[in-house]
Amino acid sequence: MSVDVQAMSRILGIDVEARNFNVGNTAYLPQRIAIIGQGNSDTQYDTKKYTVLTSEEVAEKFGYGSPLHLAVDMLLPANNDGVGAIPVSIYALKDKDNAIAASGEIAITGTATETKSFKIYVGGISAQVVISKNDNAEAALTKIKNAIDGILKMPCKTSEVADGKLTLTAKWKGESGNQISINIEDAIVSGLTISKTNFQNGAVNPDVNDALAQINDIWETFILNCLNYNDADTLEKYRTFGEGRWVNTVKKPCLVAHGCTDNFTTRTAITDAPAQINDKINFLIVSVGSEELPFRVAARGLAKDIVTTANSNPATNYKATLTQLKAGDDIKQEDWTIRDKAVKLGSSTNIKIGDSAALNDTVTFYHPTSDNIGVWKYVCDIVKIMNVLYNCELIFASDEWKGVPLQPDSATPRNPNTKRPKDAKTALTILAQNLEADSIISDSAFTLENMTVSIDSQNPKRLNWKFPVKISGNVEVISGDIYVGVYLEN
Repeated sequence: MSVDVQAMSRILGIDVEARNFNVGNTAYLPQRIAIIGQGNSDTQYDTKKYTVLTSEEVAEKFGYGSPLHLAVDMLLPANNDGVGAIPVSIYALKDKDNAIAASGEIAITGTATETKSFKIYVGGISAQVVISKNDNAEAALTKIKNAIDGILKMPCKTSEVADGKLTLTAKWKGESGNQISINIEDAIVSGLTISKTNFQNGAVNPDVNDALAQINDIWETFILNCLNYNDADTLEKYRTFGEGRWVNTVKKPCLVAHGCTDNFTTRTAITDAPAQINDKINFLIVSVGSEELPFRVAARGLAKDIVTTANSNPATNYKATLTQLKAGDDIKQEDWTIRDKAVKLGSSTNIKIGDSAALNDTVTFYHPTSDNIGVWKYVCDIVKIMNVLYNCELIFASDEWKGVPLQPDSATPRNPNTKRPKDAKTALTILAQNLEADSIISDSAFTLENMTVSIDSQNPKRLNWKFPVKISGNVEVISGDIYVGVYLEN
């Protein structure tokens, strides 16, 4: 009211205030990424939530070549081809006291009879090496050592050369270090025999529960896991946490992305395990046969284009190429029949376009045979459901509904704050129509016909509503028929 009700002298008072006349219009759920992973074992850092701006600052804080640094390097690359302004937060893990770092080895015998330049890849990250004619094994290994040590973001550190061998040790401790690959296929030098032993013997991953507890009331929509996807204990912790985020008093669901470079048999042995069949929280981002670190594959998949698309056009499914990463060899790629089996067993898939892997099917582990509807299967569909939830919350968590008088539809209130069930129904009707217009749901007529809003029969301070929606589909399979005949002169 502009002028006090007790005023008597002639006056004109006009108040101006902001009002939201767009109640029920669709707002896209703002996406956020939480990274859960380790820093460099030789770096001192705390585990408080940390908001990321650049990969360089992550390297300085958590150590160059650490999982946290290498993951952010794919989310926020130097060329700005990443997640842009989407918030990225780090929930750092510390090594377990009894953890062991994985290690690999490069061995050389002989003496070079030519000068040769080549690249060695460790975890998909390259180091340029130049071997000179007459270099013996020790000299050649020293040059490889110096080349690796000269790349700050290498995921390993090197030992001193001894007995024709160079040991490479992961920069963090735990089982996930076993995922680091060594590629010496280009290292062919006349007179030298160069061999490798892949990273192994890393043991005891850190516990993710403390990191998950820090998320609290923040709606982190996607979690990037930097540990290995086949750690059953970690999968269970993510699943338990994620299920809790769907509880109706929490209302902040999330999805957990895991990188994977394994073939069909290896990865579906995990996704099809009994514990995972009903898992709608965890999902893989796949680049079959790639020698990149799996969590970098997952980070790039989120950046190109799962999270960015979810943020700007949540009705659309994902298809972008994993740029800046090497794909697996052509011979390791899976045909449609294998990809189809993988999806049915809860595993995402990729295809290869040129030299890059591309997202193909992005699905959660969820695949019970008893579910003929499958709304929890596709990551894209869950993002749509999250958007429906977000928009309903925008309506009823607003000040417009907090503590206001509640009367039945038959009432004709004078109080402008009073709400009736039909006011809620109006807002939900507008929302349904806008969700359909944005292709997040289909058949809004069904929603309007079956929506109910009422004051509770036992509690006059309680409003009950039901908002049934049909999540829209996406083009995944196209089937056409071409009929061919010949022209005959009549």
